[in-house]
Amino acid sequence: MLAKVSMPAVTSLLYFCFALVSFHFSTIAGGSATLLWLPSGLAIAAILIAGPRVLIGIYFAGIAASLYIGNSLSLSLWFAVANTLEPVVAILLIKQLPFSKKLDHYNDYLYLIAAGMGGAVVSAFIGTMTLVAQEYISTESFLSVMIHWWSGNVLAIVLLAPLLLMLVQTSFHLALKNRKVEFGLMMLLVSYTSITVFAGYNLWGETEVSHYSHLAIGAIIWAIIRFNHQSLALIIMVFFSVGVWGFTNHQGYFFDGIKFIEKNIDLLFQYIFIVTLGTMGIAYTLKKQRTLSQALIKSKIETYICNKDDLQLAFINPSAQKNLGFEGKGWQGMSLLDIQTEESKEKLLILISEIGKSNSKHIVYQGWHQRRDLTTYPVEVTVEQIEQSGQQSYLATAVDISERIEQELHKELGDSVCKHSTQGVAICDENNQIIRVNAAFTQITGYSEEDVIGKNPSVLRSGNHGPSFYSEMWQALEQNRAWYGELYNRHEEGHVYLVKLTIKRLLHAAGNKVHYVAMFTDITAEREQTLQLKYNAEHDLLTELPNRLRLQQEFDFASALASRHDKKLALLFLDVDSFKPVNDLYGHAVGDSVLQHIAQRLKSAVRESDMVYRIGGDEFIILMGSLENDDTYQALAEKVKQKIAEPMSIDGVKIQLSVSVGGAIYPLHAEGLSELILTADKAMYRDKKSILNV
Repeated sequence: MLAKVSMPAVTSLLYFCFALVSFHFSTIAGGSATLLWLPSGLAIAAILIAGPRVLIGIYFAGIAASLYIGNSLSLSLWFAVANTLEPVVAILLIKQLPFSKKLDHYNDYLYLIAAGMGGAVVSAFIGTMTLVAQEYISTESFLSVMIHWWSGNVLAIVLLAPLLLMLVQTSFHLALKNRKVEFGLMMLLVSYTSITVFAGYNLWGETEVSHYSHLAIGAIIWAIIRFNHQSLALIIMVFFSVGVWGFTNHQGYFFDGIKFIEKNIDLLFQYIFIVTLGTMGIAYTLKKQRTLSQALIKSKIETYICNKDDLQLAFINPSAQKNLGFEGKGWQGMSLLDIQTEESKEKLLILISEIGKSNSKHIVYQGWHQRRDLTTYPVEVTVEQIEQSGQQSYLATAVDISERIEQELHKELGDSVCKHSTQGVAICDENNQIIRVNAAFTQITGYSEEDVIGKNPSVLRSGNHGPSFYSEMWQALEQNRAWYGELYNRHEEGHVYLVKLTIKRLLHAAGNKVHYVAMFTDITAEREQTLQLKYNAEHDLLTELPNRLRLQQEFDFASALASRHDKKLALLFLDVDSFKPVNDLYGHAVGDSVLQHIAQRLKSAVRESDMVYRIGGDEFIILMGSLENDDTYQALAEKVKQKIAEPMSIDGVKIQLSVSVGGAIYPLHAEGLSELILTADKAMYRDKKSILNV
């Protein structure tokens, strides 16, 4: 809040003081106009620094200054309007230009002066018209007064506005940081020169003041070389201020003995104006050259300047010297061709010859540079024609592209591997959108590249996995940057297939970009084959009933569960009676069909919790889980006998068989499967014996 109040107040106070100084220095038109209006430069700089909020202070300070010297209220109000509109118009013009208030470039400086000239036209016209309207001056003197008013405002803008803008720049203070003593000595020379030459006070006798004018030139050169345009603006302001002081005392370089005539003041104004624009142009040009020179020297890119005719090297920056292995001036006397391999020499000469024939001002080519130790490295070279100290030259810049070539080789290798890989490959961006797939991807999924680019991999989902499955997958990717596993996808044609999948989360070196690479193999056939082999190992191929191996596996599980819950199991051992005669009479094909029929009847007779097994020949086993009482398995045994005893017709042959059944209870009769089968087998033989006796 304090800053918002203080800036307009400070601007208003300075404006008032500068106005009084200007009125005291060189007034015309009866004391109501001046040949130098310092507030013009202050107003434009203040608005550029602090913004339009200072305008109110400028307006009232203008009124106060005019009233202070005795002008009427109406004249003061119009003067304030004219002088307030001047910076407003200048700022509006500046906004139409590519202007920077840091004044880093000569164009910015010229734009500021040009905009100030435009604003000064408005101020001079309104102010002079007011003087005519209130009969302070005659109509005949309108043009003369307006020109002097305008030139006085412009000169103040040239002197003061750039100076104020430069003094607030951090770069100015940094330039003085380590050279304060030198700056003090320079300003001492400036003060002595300005007092002697421009104020006419000779400290060393009666020597003509003009004899010391070369010191002014020396001070300007010193400022240009060592402190750039910022200190130069300060020096010129000192020269002018002291010159004005000398003028008011009727002495100095621009006072020729005729008391305060406009001719002399015009000469002073013209001198300051020309010197300011000229020296500023030189200072900015030198700064630009110095900046370019420093950029070339500090650049990590190899930079060469060579003569156009013989390609003799005139300059090599430190980066080029280091890369080529040269120390100090070891490169002098060489040409641009001396650092090329034989192949690159021919290419360079051919391309350079094309510059003069075509409208192109530069060429770009890839070649090889040869170091001092005869090793080589690949480079991308840009050569353009320039003018160096009035001589036609070539500027060549070279970039070591060893790393780029290696990356391109790696990319080509990766592309080749991806292209020829039998694994499906899909690459997704940070938004998990597919950006690339290979041919194997299309072969496995059925989707072409055009079908999936820009889409989420969820287009492949089968629906066999729930949300938790994918949530755990993404969690693993975030924590471990990888996920391995199997999942089911859905083919473009609709069927489901199983893949073995690896997903990698790749974080780029810059740390701000992520890619996901998925590699997968269709293992559906492999898994089906594995499952089929497992099925064959655990089942009887004829009846498709589980075999003894599967019986052992399920008994182990069921017995453990029964022990945990204090339950019982029952095992029924079945043997088909008189089965051998069927094979002998009707053949093995009919015998096999009989066994298949028996298997189906057994499966239909048992409960859902019971399992039927064929353990060999005409022997079957039923494993009963969660046995409630002994009557349960005995009831099942009777039911099985009845089912098997039903006649069956096979290939027109009617066959009727019976079955002998024996049972054993776990853990009552035995705790192991073998002992339980043996017990049931013995019970079965007792049942068979009773049937045969009957």
